[in-house]
Amino acid sequence: MFLHMKNKILIITILAIVSGVIIWIISKSDKLADTSNPIPQQQDEEIADNKMEEWKMYQNKEVGVSFQYPDIFKRVNMQVVNGDTGRIFTGVLEFAPNHWISFGGATTDYSKARGGSILDTQGYEKQGDKYVIKFSWGEDQVVPSEFWSVDDGKGQAIVIRNTEIGQILSRESVAVFVNIPNSLFSGMVFEITSLRSGEPVDEKEVEILRQIVSSTTFNQ
Repeated sequence: MFLHMKNKILIITILAIVSGVIIWIISKSDKLADTSNPIPQQQDEEIADNKMEEWKMYQNKEVGVSFQYPDIFKRVNMQVVNGDTGRIFTGVLEFAPNHWISFGGATTDYSKARGGSILDTQGYEKQGDKYVIKFSWGEDQVVPSEFWSVDDGKGQAIVIRNTEIGQILSRESVAVFVNIPNSLFSGMVFEITSLRSGEPVDEKEVEILRQIVSSTTFNQ
């Protein structure tokens, strides 16, 4: 009888020890699970999203303009060519094939036997509460949707969205016009067009455009 009771106590003791070990292991697992919480991964993703790209400088002394752009662009180039009279410059900052920011401008005496283009701009001037954008083929009166600062706050760019210049913006676009002081090229335009007809330009790309335009300075 005594031996039977002793064995029973031993079995209970062993079961208690085993149960304690199991509870300890489960508790430890829960703590480890807590330390591998996905929150640090979310923070890392936020850091990656907010990380500034490296910025490069583009400068053209003939036009008299410089601006910075992020290295997300695959190709950046510009050319200056003669028209029938005067000169015009055109350039691109290419995100990907068939998707880019175009920019350009023309001298006040520029003419060419072809259809008009938004890149034929010759700057703008304010008339009352409206602004007149000058092109080699005529003028267009607009009410800007926004104003962006250029040249460390010394200048102002006017922003035209959508089809406010209907005859030259065939799809959803954002166009930004800048006057260039002390240059044969009196003005220039940056334009970005939506990839999909009828849909607005991605606002993240508009913000990239704003930073590029805001970094513009003039070689006076």
